[in-house]
Amino acid sequence: MPYLTIAVPQIPAESQDLFLSSWPKIAEGMKAVPGLKAVSGGKITAVDGKAVTEFQFLQTFCKTAPTNLSTLSQQFRKYKF
Repeated sequence: MPYLTIAVPQIPAESQDLFLSSWPKIAEGMKAVPGLKAVSGGKITAVDGKAVTEFQFLQTFCKTAPTNLSTLSQQFRKYKF
């Protein structure tokens, strides 16, 4: 049975372009976590029907077993933003 985890990392606005250009590499690196089958993400453009003015990014992770979220966090922290 797959497990779905959703995260909204805190990315400083001044790092938005660097983060977006690095996202494909980050996603590939996260796929190395045991039990993680898929990673996806995209910019959040609206919340409750209102446009978002600050940079926000949503990540989704599909796992085949409960994965310790600290493992995903450690993988993400390898990248400096």
